[in-house]
This record gives sequence, structure tokens and C-alpha cells, in this order.
Amino acid sequence: MVTIDVLNAGKDLHDQQVLRAVMAAQKTIAFRPEPWSVTVRLNFVPRGGKLAPGHWLVGVFDGEDRVAAFVASDPESAERMLGKVVSKSGDVIDSMLTQVLLKLLSSRMDG
Repeated sequence: MVTIDVLNAGKDLHDQQVLRAVMAAQKTIAFRPEPWSVTVRLNFVPRGGKLAPGHWLVGVFDGEDRVAAFVASDPESAERMLGKVVSKSGDVIDSMLTQVLLKLLSSRMDG
């Protein structure tokens, strides 16, 4: 099993907004016949929440400046980050998160 922590690292993104995107992405990944033969579990991490060691990490940010702030404030976690979603005001992050996760899984599970 692969567990991917999806961290709300945005300043103005509401946890419920990111949680809804995680739930939608989990459904898409669960029902999508992909070439990898491993169960993928998404774990929502609210803003300020603890990241689990050994999990893959995808960050959800509300601007490139938030990415830079995250990297500066938590370089260890930033080093573990395998993907990111950077939204602008008014973006619907559901499809953006799903695309990032599917691309990540495809690249990591090939061969």
C-alpha cells in the first residue's frame, strides 16, 4: 500500500475545501484501472497538522509565495514533497489535485 499525505499548506485555503478535493481524488484513483497493482490511500493533513513519516507528500498551496514559505519553514518536509498543487483565487482544486496525483503515481509506478 502507498499512502500519500495531502497537506493543506495554503494560507487562505479552507481545510474543508482541500478535504473535499482529497475525497474526490481518492474516488477517482480507486476506480481508475491503472497499470500499478498497489492500493493507494490518500490521507488529508489539515493546515498545521503532523505529517506521517514514510508517507509520500503532496502539498496544496494558494500561490507560489506559499510554496517558498513552506520550503523555508520546513525544509525536511519540503524535501519529501513529491508533488504540489498551486491554486489561484477561485480555482477549483479537485481536478488539479487528481491530475497531480495520477501523474505522480504513473511516474513512480512505471517499471
